[in-house]
Amino acid sequence: KIDSSTLDVNKTLNDLQKSLQNINALGKNQAYINVDVKDYLQTFSDSFNAKKNNPDLDKGIISGYSYFDYATNGIKPADMVLIAGETGFGKSLFLKNIAVQVWLQGNNPFEEPKVKGKNVIYFSLEMPYEDCFNRFIARLSSVPSRDIENASLANDDFQKIKKCLQFIKKYDSKFTIVDITDANANDIEAILINSEDKYDAVFIDYIGIMKTNMHSEDQDWLKQGIIAYETRAIARKHSIPIFSAVQLNRKSNSKESSDNIGLSRLARSSTIATHATHIIQIESRQNEEAYPDFIYHLIKNRKGPKGKGVLIKNLACSTLLDHKEEHDNYDSFFTDQYDISKEMEDLQI
Repeated sequence: KIDSSTLDVNKTLNDLQKSLQNINALGKNQAYINVDVKDYLQTFSDSFNAKKNNPDLDKGIISGYSYFDYATNGIKPADMVLIAGETGFGKSLFLKNIAVQVWLQGNNPFEEPKVKGKNVIYFSLEMPYEDCFNRFIARLSSVPSRDIENASLANDDFQKIKKCLQFIKKYDSKFTIVDITDANANDIEAILINSEDKYDAVFIDYIGIMKTNMHSEDQDWLKQGIIAYETRAIARKHSIPIFSAVQLNRKSNSKESSDNIGLSRLARSSTIATHATHIIQIESRQNEEAYPDFIYHLIKNRKGPKGKGVLIKNLACSTLLDHKEEHDNYDSFFTDQYDISKEMEDLQI
């Protein structure tokens, strides 16, 4: 229907390309914002004033671990946090503890909740549901997981379990465990979309055993980077933080455990780190099981300092507790500062 004598070929091809792009985008949940900074000034001003007058407004999700919370200022929507560790050194344990503490938000399962918790969904790609639930209860109750598994509880432990079950039943926030194998990012996203619940945080145990969305003949190192990209895309598209874990390569022959800390040890693909907001590395020492403490290093932090934190192990109860004495200085950092917020005028645009 176009008169070829008046046809502008370049313009027509450009229009066709735009139409194809629009068609391809119809089935996608676009994850971008297109606003001129001048038009954003009032939004920034209103947000700044609101947060100044209410410091808890739009606060990041707290993990319950002092150093990590201090260094990140809380986890924000669309963040991706990775825990890196060697086989058998506590990646899944650390991930599960963070998940439970995010769900609790400081509430004690043996007391009435003081604040609203967070809705958590935990994808277990490696561990069956029953085992995952038993570790969850062990962490919540501080009762050895083996005793729970065998139903051989002393009376005190029995009462702890009973109180925790009552707490779960009455608690206003959900902890959903999904037992799934051979999962890819599309599988994870489909479950999130089809769920009737809105979740505040996603945990995947773990990214190293996920598959790519499309069958690929690429080398393994490239696949791992693609999986990290596809997982981070879920966080961006749905504005929800994602926590997962990755494997570390073998250590060097250095006797100093600190010499083996860094992004270069991420197993199979260094491109995984590109897509993470924060990366935690678990320190492994010779005879690690003999040490009562658990040391982790924040080796990537897009929003603050890098450094290390110390936890206390209770492996029988699947528990890693904050080392309060080690981290009191981080808590006091905030309370000791001179607060000038009340002396500041609101921003006016």
